[in-house]
Amino acid sequence: MAAKPNIPKKRPSIARKAARGLIKVASLGVAGLLAGLLSGCSVAASAASAPHVISYAQASGNWQFTSSAKTSLLPALAGNLTVDGPQVSGMLHPQASPYDCVSYKTSFPVSGPIDADGNITLASNGFSGGSLTLTGKLSTTQNTLTNAAYAVSNGVCALNTTSSSGNLYTPVSGTYAGTIFSDAGTSLYVSTVFTQTTQPDTNGTYHLQGNSTFGSMQPCLPVPPAVSDSAVTGSGLTATYTESPNGTLITVVVDATFTPDASSLTLNSYHITGGYCNGDSGHGTLTRQ
Repeated sequence: MAAKPNIPKKRPSIARKAARGLIKVASLGVAGLLAGLLSGCSVAASAASAPHVISYAQASGNWQFTSSAKTSLLPALAGNLTVDGPQVSGMLHPQASPYDCVSYKTSFPVSGPIDADGNITLASNGFSGGSLTLTGKLSTTQNTLTNAAYAVSNGVCALNTTSSSGNLYTPVSGTYAGTIFSDAGTSLYVSTVFTQTTQPDTNGTYHLQGNSTFGSMQPCLPVPPAVSDSAVTGSGLTATYTESPNGTLITVVVDATFTPDASSLTLNSYHITGGYCNGDSGHGTLTRQ
């Protein structure tokens, strides 16, 4: 029987090997591209579904909430609020009025959540007048509370839900000038410099530093008196100026209100004690320069 011839196997040509390599590389490239696209879609979908976090830190500061009810037991609340992430906390107190159910000096803490849409719900803790709840929606400018309302259950300040306005008040800082009018019939130009503290005290009240030049009010006030005591809460401001020329103590007590942007101060009254003009009093308006 004849032996079969030994025929050598044909090896793939270099060209065919190169073609197969290109096909593999192309396949891997397409697979990688698809994986990348799918991964990108997944990331985009996750980003789209993730909640949009808004910072409401600009809403921290000196607030006042004024009831729309003229005969309310609590016609207004004022004090400091601080927004930290999804939580709001602060100290409030009633503004003085003829209908006080508790002293306007009664400060109490409040706290509660703020959601992604700016809705706030605050509850009191330790308010002697009852259990207070305050709600509203923070505006996009973060300086007003729309649809605001507050109510008190139980206690001497029990109050049905009453709508209110809520305003954040700009710090009273800068130079204010204008004319004051004495009850005696005279008037004079006044320039005063105020710097409001950046942080409130434990009662939620801010304070002032500064001094004033009362025009040609000599010998009433021989030197510009400096602020020795003060309080800023909500739209209200009180300041006591003192000076002691020649050892005589002279004080000027000012009671004022101001606009939410702190551009104008209305001096409801000023009263001088001591010195040549002891007993003098009056009113006026100062605007920020």
